[in-house]
Amino acid sequence: MTGGTALAEELAIDPLRATAECRADGSVVVRCRGGLDAATAPPFAEFLIRWLDRCCCVELDLSGVDHLAAAGVAAVLTGCRHADREGRHLRLGPGRPPVVVRVLAAARVVVGDRPGAPCPRHREPAA
Repeated sequence: MTGGTALAEELAIDPLRATAECRADGSVVVRCRGGLDAATAPPFAEFLIRWLDRCCCVELDLSGVDHLAAAGVAAVLTGCRHADREGRHLRLGPGRPPVVVRVLAAARVVVGDRPGAPCPRHREPAA
């Protein structure tokens, strides 16, 4: 365990690398690096849903994403719908690169700058 997190799983499909790290409080952060496109979005959506099924509180960190295609937006929205349906908490982490902000805005996906209400199990929003 390093800095309060432990690497739990990795998904590597060129040009995407996604990791899931378990935090000391039981929440999970899913970090993405590289591109989310038609080739990488379906396995990424499965990866994200698998972690939403394992943990009630997941933060999605897209700070390392350098390409976000429509299929990538669809994968993120699939995760959002799954979290809502299953009573889980999925929030977008801070540090969104300009490409992510532009694509989400073009897709009319509204993302607030402040974290939402903390998960009842994890009272403090993840740092």
